[in-house]
Amino acid sequence: MLEGRLALGDASVVYRGRWVNRLGQAVVIKVLAAAADADLMRREWDVLNQLQASEAPGAAHFRSRLPRPVATGLVTSDRARPASVFGWKSGFVHTLTQVGEAYPTGVPGPAMVWLLKRLLELLGFVHRADFVH
Repeated sequence: MLEGRLALGDASVVYRGRWVNRLGQAVVIKVLAAAADADLMRREWDVLNQLQASEAPGAAHFRSRLPRPVATGLVTSDRARPASVFGWKSGFVHTLTQVGEAYPTGVPGPAMVWLLKRLLELLGFVHRADFVH
């Protein structure tokens, strides 16, 4: 059951919803705009599952921060389109527009350093799990 749109991109639309088969579990539903991109969604699904199964150093920490695959298949509304369902993690949910409004002169340096450090830590885990970007 869809609860509302979270984001709209060139390749997909992302919704928040409820997975009714799992006692109303909150989920994120990613629906592709074009069925021709199904191979990209399949690859994303496979990589996330492999990262979730990784035993690389730091895996226990990083697995909890990655999207948790729940289901994949076709959504049929106006036309059949590939979709993936991921477990919802509450927390920081803001758009870049909202960040820009909160920091019209730019995000403070210490906050940027904190953010970049987290990104590099995650990238290090991805590399230790034998993925190259």
